[in-house]
Amino acid sequence: MKAETTSSPARRKSLAEVVEARVSATANEIQDPTGGADDTQVRLEKLLGRDNVEVVLPIDLVDISHNVRLDFDTANPDDLSLVESIRDKGVLQSPLVTLVRNDEGFLSVKCLAGHRRIVAAKVAGLESIACKVRKFSDGSEHVIVALIENIQRKELHPLDLAECYFKLDLEGFDREYLERFFDKSRTTVLRALKIAKWDDRTKDVIRKDRERFTGRFLNHLASKKLTNDQVHAAVLQHAGISKLSTGNRTTRNLEAVKRVESYMANLTLPQEVQDAVMKVLTDLKLIGRVRV
Repeated sequence: MKAETTSSPARRKSLAEVVEARVSATANEIQDPTGGADDTQVRLEKLLGRDNVEVVLPIDLVDISHNVRLDFDTANPDDLSLVESIRDKGVLQSPLVTLVRNDEGFLSVKCLAGHRRIVAAKVAGLESIACKVRKFSDGSEHVIVALIENIQRKELHPLDLAECYFKLDLEGFDREYLERFFDKSRTTVLRALKIAKWDDRTKDVIRKDRERFTGRFLNHLASKKLTNDQVHAAVLQHAGISKLSTGNRTTRNLEAVKRVESYMANLTLPQEVQDAVMKVLTDLKLIGRVRV
């Protein structure tokens, strides 16, 4: 009698393994160690019609020569830290690339963003790198590069930052990629997109007093469930501007102003003193201010 053999159930692949297998399958269409330049061109032609995909490419195939920030110093703690991180964990945020055809008809892979990661990966000894491939038309890749570079500027105002995220979202960059690429939390990206959708009248108030409207204030406001009118009112209040015009003050505020004016008139104070007192009370928000 033949002995029964028991087999252990097949191990279920993790999400990371599934993604890696899918990316590697795509990479086989691009990379063949035994192939030459002609084979590479054939594989790039196959990739040309695809958009918004992640593929593994030979690292030397990605052109970064057009980037002006090619200086990379392993003696610099930040640069060294990036190299060590890549050696330990790999490249966590895929560089953004696109395919470009030159005047002779040959395709090349042009890096749009993530140049520093590619240089660090080379220093770390990687021979291939996963890249996010996007297809652009009419030179729109220049717009994308400008948006990405703006987001990476430390001095960029939070409102401008939010609008850059929103434009990339409109260009088809999924939010998970934005989170990974810029190393931001889901909450940060979602609030930025929410800020970008505020009314133009609200944004105009913010732009006129950028220093007052910090990222902390805007993100706090974006965390609340408010209508556009409520957001606008909160922004006006933060700017010290009354939402009510001279002819449409609330009864309570109008009465308060009249009482103060009457009291000062009874004291027979000079007009300049009365004006100064009114200004102090207004600045302290004890009475409303006329909208300017």
